[in-house]
Amino acid sequence: MGISADGEPPPDLRQQYLTVAEAVRPGGRTLRVPVRFGSAPASLPAIAKAHRVDVQWNEGDWTMLVWVDDVMVSATSAVDLGECLGDSGERQTGEFTYRGHRGCVVPNGAGERLGLHLGEADVTYDFGPSPELPLEDIKRLLAGVTVASPPYDPTTWFDLKTALGG
Repeated sequence: MGISADGEPPPDLRQQYLTVAEAVRPGGRTLRVPVRFGSAPASLPAIAKAHRVDVQWNEGDWTMLVWVDDVMVSATSAVDLGECLGDSGERQTGEFTYRGHRGCVVPNGAGERLGLHLGEADVTYDFGPSPELPLEDIKRLLAGVTVASPPYDPTTWFDLKTALGG
């Protein structure tokens, strides 16, 4: 679990580190995160088997990053899925609507990124270049993400095990 911020560190940084330390200590407090993933289709790596989870804060917004196998899934309250771009400014190669949510596909480095706008959060799935994963299954996984309501109140967040579908 990582906590990072750009610019000025948050005033409660020490408390955030203590929260993480207590969460990983046997008998410690439960670590809570702002999103919950549904179960992944069988064609995709299981989110519950994540080998790394980071929660980052930047100017009042949160971002949660989950790595499993060679895939990175993210969710962020910094909603800006206006124009989809890859990390190096690559332009989107496709737009779509899935279950009423705007989305896009964009090349990202050697792989691809699929993004979906859920209203209060944007979610992305970075993968590739191989094996190729079914885009419809990725869309289904992203559309199944639940964002805590309200998303800025940690008391409404999910415990980490539940959040990862475990």
